Amino acid sequence: MRVPPEGGQQRMTVDEAGCIGGLKTLRRHGRQHFVDAGRKGQETIARRYASEDRRRWGAMGGRPRRASLRGKGEERLSR
Repeated sequence: MRVPPEGGQQRMTVDEAGCIGGLKTLRRHGRQHFVDAGRKGQETIARRYASEDRRRWGAMGGRPRRASLRGKGEERLSR
């Protein structure tokens, strides 16, 4: 993992920035914070989707991702 010097010119990737942020959150809030967040996410999925869907997704290795906008004019969207 690359960490830029203070005020440095070196850039980091989005993955590296996410890793740094995740580790900082872990130090600040502890492991239980992530456990609670995962539990809330699972409860939400259970409320939104039928058990048959969830069972099928589990057999597939996880819930399918939504279709990407890549190549369909995404570059014209403002951020």
